Amino acid sequence: MKLLSFAHKNEASSFLEAFNYTPLAELKGLFKSHDHFLLITGEGQIPALGQINKALSLLIYKYQIQLTEHINMGICGGLRESIELGKIYRVRSLYAEKSFNHMQFQSYHTNQGDVDLVSSYERVKSDKHKDMLSAFAHLVDREAWSLARASQEFKIDFNCYKMVSDFAGNDTNCFNIQEQAHKFSDKLYDFYKQLEDQNISADTIVKSTESALDFSNFHITASQKNKLDKLLQSACIAFSKTPEWVLAQLPMNEIENLKPAKKRTSALLFELECLLNPVKKNIVQSMNEVIKNTPKNFHVNYDPEFENTEINIKLSLHSEKQKQELANYLKDFPLNKLQSIINGDENAI
Repeated sequence: MKLLSFAHKNEASSFLEAFNYTPLAELKGLFKSHDHFLLITGEGQIPALGQINKALSLLIYKYQIQLTEHINMGICGGLRESIELGKIYRVRSLYAEKSFNHMQFQSYHTNQGDVDLVSSYERVKSDKHKDMLSAFAHLVDREAWSLARASQEFKIDFNCYKMVSDFAGNDTNCFNIQEQAHKFSDKLYDFYKQLEDQNISADTIVKSTESALDFSNFHITASQKNKLDKLLQSACIAFSKTPEWVLAQLPMNEIENLKPAKKRTSALLFELECLLNPVKKNIVQSMNEVIKNTPKNFHVNYDPEFENTEINIKLSLHSEKQKQELANYLKDFPLNKLQSIINGDENAI
């Protein structure tokens, strides 16, 4: 079954009128029809994240529902002049603002899309704020990034469609937008019915990007193959190019010369992730630069997705001399520097 989500009930009004929904008593804002669920998430990154986590936990763990797709719909603001008012866009990549002029480094990607979206930490009411966010995305909302994050954690395909109600900045008129909410909802409903009629889904898009690429030179496990397929599909959609073009953007000669073969696979997956999220490569390079002088028997590990700032250290001791060397190194270990890089401190990178 599918899950549809909207920030506000007004945005979902046409859906609530068209489908015979039954509210679920366990969670306010969660409704069930014969073939899908609908969730009102509330506005903002944190409220939406809490609401979607409650809904997914309830549906998956208590009711044992197999959710095939999460579709987020609603209105948003435009950040760039190329954006058309009243148009519904398919979102490609989702970013988030942590605080003014500071971005979250985690980004998420849909199985299809034309433009990028950033979820702001507060409503964008100034041109200064709009101009800062426009460097990262075409559209702005308040919660889609959180919904994409939860969907990824629960391993559910996520797609996002947003209608541009206005341009963010000094001229934003929230009251005027609220007055037109039902009209916007009608357009979103018509768009959704078109999706249903055309049978457009994540599975359809995935199949269209399949390619007979030769990875015989690589040692790829089943889980790595699954990750490789998803990364290639996301890149094909993000750049509107073929898998062959995507691989041509990577340092394939360097990767194929690595030994052993499993090292090539790790490098390939990493380069694909960095192609989709260039900021990640900058973080990894900065982290490696800081710990490059680490003693050989002292191994520093961190969360590869940078979801937390925990640094794990593994070491081996064979002599008193090594113990003293490691004690000296630990005394000056750059923990604050590493955590600052993970947190996105521009001065640390």
